[in-house]
Amino acid sequence: MKSLERALVVMDKPKHPQTAFARALSLQKLAATHLHLVSFVHHPMLDQVDAFDTHQRNQLKQGMIRERTQWLRALVLDACAAFDDIAIEVALTKALAQWVTKKADPADFDLVVKSVHRSRTFTHTPTDWLLLRDCRVPLLLVDGRKWAKKPVILATLDLNRIDTAHQTLNRKVLDAAHHFATTYGGEVHCVYAIEISHVLADLDIIDARKAAKRTRERAKKHLRELLAPYSIPLSRVHLPTGKVGHAVNGIAHKVNANLVVMGTTARKGVKGLVIGNSAERVLAKLPCDVLALKP
Repeated sequence: MKSLERALVVMDKPKHPQTAFARALSLQKLAATHLHLVSFVHHPMLDQVDAFDTHQRNQLKQGMIRERTQWLRALVLDACAAFDDIAIEVALTKALAQWVTKKADPADFDLVVKSVHRSRTFTHTPTDWLLLRDCRVPLLLVDGRKWAKKPVILATLDLNRIDTAHQTLNRKVLDAAHHFATTYGGEVHCVYAIEISHVLADLDIIDARKAAKRTRERAKKHLRELLAPYSIPLSRVHLPTGKVGHAVNGIAHKVNANLVVMGTTARKGVKGLVIGNSAERVLAKLPCDVLALKP
């Protein structure tokens, strides 16, 4: 992972805890990251074209932007941060995910930082899920819990396929985990969830224990080569059996992870909503921050 020189920070609404901003400030102190803060404003009156004329709507827009800009400036001053290292912007839109996806060009930003919101219903896909699927820049979703002095960074690996694309994504995950561990003085753990089909096991088509053992031995062979550049001991490699979401969450709790790093390839449409991607299933109950990377 290259140096985190510029980060786009999605601010929470005023009167809410600014967890993303706090995490971004801690990163700035250690990695000299330039922060671009963006706060979103919108009002239903702006959509009422028949009820309010253009002049009235423009006055409302200007007032909202001016008020939110003042709030951002006060927030930066309260944090004793330097405006040389922080830019502020107010975006007038209710389409937060679309705005961030368009703004976060890899040529301009190395990271997007946002507080995590885990509520979800079948009929509504939250902003975090949209960003997981569409954001081209590494996405750091902040839980808000305080990190340990020597944080544990958990890298999730996918060894189900060993083609070039999957191996490249695994290396990106390990590079990012190593980068954050180095920056914060922590250590890297790795997890690969071994999923065995319950249907095949229930029908006695396979022996679940033997299948898991074979998969575990095969995974260890790939891991030796994959982990060699990072000097990660086998004592910090975890190969649980079970569905990805449950297994990764279990290991995250076990090692008291402060950050989980994962690769994500997104499904679109109803299929992605109903089935859910591995990254989304992991995110649902994680007790810590998440860093999601695209291939």
